[in-house]
Amino acid sequence: MKDEQSFIRDLSRSREAVNDFAVRARCHGVQIWLPPEVLRPDASLRRLYADDGDLMIQARIEHKVRNNIAWTCRDDYPFQTVIVDEVYKEDKKSDMPVLMYVIEDQTRQNAAIVYGWTRGEWKTERMRDPIQKRDCDFYTIHKDRVRFCAVDRVF
Repeated sequence: MKDEQSFIRDLSRSREAVNDFAVRARCHGVQIWLPPEVLRPDASLRRLYADDGDLMIQARIEHKVRNNIAWTCRDDYPFQTVIVDEVYKEDKKSDMPVLMYVIEDQTRQNAAIVYGWTRGEWKTERMRDPIQKRDCDFYTIHKDRVRFCAVDRVF
């Protein structure tokens, strides 16, 4: 076991690194919360004072249901690309980065997960929207860059 002085020194360095990371993440629009820091009174109580995590985030998740498509996995997804959202809708929210799009199939049992960190790979495609009866610009991504899973396995 570490001596108390080494523990406090290492904890201080760790907290400084966590705080620096939080500042950088906030510069990118990520909402970060740092739990209160509580120092144990002494090493004998170390397990009672273990933290529950270094940072907590508040993140935007978008949800869609594709009522006209069913799939179970990437292999039976019927298209090469997945529609993420209309360009103007996503761009309007660009000040708050999206963590993920959860896109459920018509059975509501399966999901295609498009992570926000793939944004640089999204393409703009103009397609006819049969519901709105107009051409729309959509962000799409190749299905190879999408995670497919059961809805109960999203998190």
